[in-house]
Amino acid sequence: MMNSGVSNKKPCDIICSALYTSSGGNASVFCKNFSLAIAGGVIADVGPRESIEARWEADTVRDFGKALIIPGLVNAHTHVAMTYMRGFADDLPLLTWLTKKIFPVEAQLTERIVRVFSLLGFAEMLASGTTSCLDMYLIEKAAFDAAKTAGIRFHGGEGIFAFPSPGCATFEEGLEKTESLAKEYADNPRLAVTVNPHSVYTTNPTILKACVATADKLNLPIHIHLAETPQETKECEQRFGARPIALCDKCDLFSQKVTAAHMVDISSQEMDFIAKQKDTVVVTNPTSNMKLASGVAKIPEMRSRSIPLALGTDGPASNNTLNMFSAMRHTALIHKLVKSDPECLSAETAFCMATLGGARALHRDDIASLAKGMQADLAVLDLTAPNLVPLYSPTSHIVYAASGHEVLCTMVGGEICYENGRYTRFSYEDLLTEAWEISADLKKMSSLSWRPPRLSIYFGTFITNVLPGGFTWLSFKTQKEQTTVSWSTVLCSPRSSINARAVIACGISKRKNSAPPIRIPQASGLAAAAILQLMPKRKLLLRRKSTPWRPPSVLQRAAKNFWEGLYTLPFFYTRPHTVLPARFLRVPVKRADQTVSTG
Repeated sequence: MMNSGVSNKKPCDIICSALYTSSGGNASVFCKNFSLAIAGGVIADVGPRESIEARWEADTVRDFGKALIIPGLVNAHTHVAMTYMRGFADDLPLLTWLTKKIFPVEAQLTERIVRVFSLLGFAEMLASGTTSCLDMYLIEKAAFDAAKTAGIRFHGGEGIFAFPSPGCATFEEGLEKTESLAKEYADNPRLAVTVNPHSVYTTNPTILKACVATADKLNLPIHIHLAETPQETKECEQRFGARPIALCDKCDLFSQKVTAAHMVDISSQEMDFIAKQKDTVVVTNPTSNMKLASGVAKIPEMRSRSIPLALGTDGPASNNTLNMFSAMRHTALIHKLVKSDPECLSAETAFCMATLGGARALHRDDIASLAKGMQADLAVLDLTAPNLVPLYSPTSHIVYAASGHEVLCTMVGGEICYENGRYTRFSYEDLLTEAWEISADLKKMSSLSWRPPRLSIYFGTFITNVLPGGFTWLSFKTQKEQTTVSWSTVLCSPRSSINARAVIACGISKRKNSAPPIRIPQASGLAAAAILQLMPKRKLLLRRKSTPWRPPSVLQRAAKNFWEGLYTLPFFYTRPHTVLPARFLRVPVKRADQTVSTG
């Protein structure tokens, strides 16, 4: 005789039910009145509601009613902390966008800014159904701290550059930080590390090979911007004699697991090559590419070659949102327009790119589908929202109708991290207070609230004795009636990102000996340049030994003055320690040891 007091049901943590639920290994297959049993953060079972309730006994039962349960979306390429520059620079040409907006503000980066605005970005992602992301930015340790607070699944690493960044003085330091992060989060189920060489145009073959060695040593994936624009390709050919993909191949990059963002300027032969690389995934970022007019990736052609594809938003400064629903919609629509073919890329394909494709971009096989044994990362959409009524195809609604605001609940590893406007791990009100406070300070320091002056600009190139570590020193001083007013010393690194050219903007203090050392990149121990904002009626004496730079094409409009070395140009204000690639401003030098009047 059976004991009626003993239950034969298996224990689990939570049972989730809804009108429609994604089921099985194909994210776009939806079943009506299905339920999920979740135990230990993993999907223990999925099936018809009656059978799940008959087999499992849960501590918590959640019936979401007229709702749609989907796998958590994967943002496969972003710079999440750039939420602090959302809406700061819109509708501008790339050069203006970078030099007058992005670079001056990025120079103010601190751990606090990265932590606060990364958390704000994670809040946006969780509220719109994204449960995992792949990130690349600066001072990335602070982003990991924010991800740990939010509960999101986060893959990231320090951006690696050939020139000093707010996060690292050298690329070796960037790789050291990458290794340190990898050791710290080796056993963390939600946080993982990638090796992040920024791009071929901000690194060089030596750095790319070092990144490959680090990835191989630590068994980490590589995440890189690649073949983003025709301009990148042209510059790569001029510098290295090869297109970006060929250069990466020469550096043995594709021997590792690689996630390549953008891949807009790619030929048929290069697509054939990428298709043969078993561990390379391409991430398209349609919204960002449209906003910056970078071009349209050849996604249908890549699909025809079975290249693994994923979706990303890119950074909020070049997209303005971290919303994967808009990324899916733009992906499905733009290729129909470009190809004049409504069948070239379906809603189902776009949805799979945002889920299973994203899992491949993170080089994981345990997320982005609601099958038994997978991580319980999911989002719940309200099917009573007016834009989702009536319902004929869940996949169609997800890609073409939903905006992300219909998300009722987001779960990561079986844990509810967001529900009905509330975050379970942090106070959104406190986060808002801190974000508004920082953004107000940034606005004061930016060109939004400061009118650019007309600056007297003097450029010099020089060779000095190389100090330990490959650094050199350059000294400037201002004079008035042969009396030294102040000194400014520049510490120059032999590494540079773009043809070994760099510039720095710095202010000269009125107080004697008060200007701090300023570090800027120098090419091959040869070249560096400085833009000095000087007081009226001061004179600048530049001590140097040098050979002049070749006259640049970027300032051809000032050709008649090329060899004068002195220009008056509108520019932007920055604090000391601002580092800028000099491809944006290049002029020849004035003869050595001349005194230049700036009054």
